[in-house]
Amino acid sequence: MAPLFRMLVGLLTVGSLTAGCFALQPDCLADLGLDVWALPELLCQLCQEESRSEHLGLAQDRVRSSLTSKDWVAQELSEGRLSLAEAVEHFERASGESLPLVRRQLRFLHPTIPAGELLHQHVIDWVQGSLEAEPNRCFRVVARLQQELRAARLVYAASPSL
Repeated sequence: MAPLFRMLVGLLTVGSLTAGCFALQPDCLADLGLDVWALPELLCQLCQEESRSEHLGLAQDRVRSSLTSKDWVAQELSEGRLSLAEAVEHFERASGESLPLVRRQLRFLHPTIPAGELLHQHVIDWVQGSLEAEPNRCFRVVARLQQELRAARLVYAASPSL
């Protein structure tokens, strides 16, 4: 019993000395991230991060929805159930509030394409990417879409400008 009692007293002494040292040197606790006085700030930071996480989760859901919609449109377009003009309208809606950002990125990717045709090219690129495993079909579909784009250019050129 005496050895057990001595060990208990020794552990209590070491623990008391350690606690006393940390009480006198709070910077050591702060360096370890155990500063009690920083708790309110840490709780505030936790709330901010939870809010940020929720915001990012919603943004991620919007992006997933947009991608799913664009994939569906590409499938419908490649099957011939949509025209290129209809697909562009769907892509605009799918982009939602990020449409200006999408347009800026498309301008960067395709600096020589007229602004009015950027989304058309985006749709064609998307279809091309979705059909990369089927090169023969991809060639036929992209050729059809480029023909639709050329026909649309002729209509735009023939119509009087406002």
